[in-house]
Amino acid sequence: NLVRQARSSFKKGEKRIFSQDIKKIAENLVDYEIRGLDNLPNPDGLPLIVVMNHPDVKDFLEAAFLVSWFSPKEIHWFLGANIPRRDLREKKMVGPILEKTLFKGIDSILKSIIETYDFIGVPTKDMEKAMAKRTAALRKGIKLLQKNAWVGILPEAEFEKNNQIEPFHKGIGLMVKKVKKENLRILPIKVWREKMGRLHIVIGQNYKPDYEQKVEKITQKAEEVLKAL
Repeated sequence: NLVRQARSSFKKGEKRIFSQDIKKIAENLVDYEIRGLDNLPNPDGLPLIVVMNHPDVKDFLEAAFLVSWFSPKEIHWFLGANIPRRDLREKKMVGPILEKTLFKGIDSILKSIIETYDFIGVPTKDMEKAMAKRTAALRKGIKLLQKNAWVGILPEAEFEKNNQIEPFHKGIGLMVKKVKKENLRILPIKVWREKMGRLHIVIGQNYKPDYEQKVEKITQKAEEVLKAL
């Protein structure tokens, strides 16, 4: 029933609330352990950047489902508007027979998800040509934070290799510098999966970033805090 409703919304261009849909399916979605729920802050008037690592698309989506389900406030996730074909192949997300077919349709599926759930779409291929769209995505995140919204970002901007967290891109630092709000907080969340098993999610304590620091320094601290969880 939920799938039919979502498909209908996709076709009609209707908006849906991600966390409400997730509540209907998340309980039976995945074998998981989540720690640190008490670290989710009080949402009243608090802009928040949720920073999560990016093992692969499946683990990210399941973790985002669960975090959004437990969150006291809607999270506007940055989401890749496309998945490079090399990632489908390298991460062995699908078999070779399905790879070509899935690659043709996945961008339109992601586009529907982004538009329906008001996510922030970020182009992940043809980077030079897509720079204007990537900048627009960053600006959308900044505007949401200025309105005290919660924004979720995957600062590695690519799938992890061998379960090693990749260096963070500077989007976090840029947003902190542009928002310049004393009550802005960063919430680190670390995700990993046992081999062929349980998904683990650790929610750390939120902290106040120093927007007077350089972009690189702000980004470096976010990476260090998440890795330490």
